[in-house]
Amino acid sequence: EQPERYAKVLTDYTANLESYHFEKALEAVTGAIDFVSKGIEESQPWALAKSATDADKAKLRTLLLTWREMLRVASVLLYPVIPTSVEKAMETMGDSESLKRKRVWDAVAWQAGPQKIKPSKPTPLFPRLEYKPEPAQG
Repeated sequence: EQPERYAKVLTDYTANLESYHFEKALEAVTGAIDFVSKGIEESQPWALAKSATDADKAKLRTLLLTWREMLRVASVLLYPVIPTSVEKAMETMGDSESLKRKRVWDAVAWQAGPQKIKPSKPTPLFPRLEYKPEPAQG
C-alpha cells in the first residue's frame, strides 16, 4: 500500500527541483524521514512486536515495510547530495540494487527495491564530533 505521503514527497521534490528551489526539494525528502520517525513514535512497533495477536503482527509488518520503503526512496533522492551517507544507509537496509538503476524515477517507484533484504548492523551515518579545547598557552 502506497502512503499518500510518498506521492506528496515526489510531487514536492520534483516541483521544487524544476523551479531551482533545491533547499525546498531537500525539505520534501526530510519530510519523508520525519514521517517515518513520527510513525515509529506513534505506533510503538516494539509493543506490536511483543503482541501475540495476528492483527498486531500484520500491522507491524505493514508499518515496517512502509517505513523501509519511505527511507529507501528518501535515500535515493538524497544520493546526489550526500552519497557516502546514503551508500551506508542503503547497505544497512540491505539494498544494493536501488542506487544502481540508471533512471532515478525507476529507483524511487514504490516497492521498486529488492523484495528480499538482509539488513546489516547499523553504523552511525553522521558520527558525533568530539570537541576538545586546546590547552591554554601562556
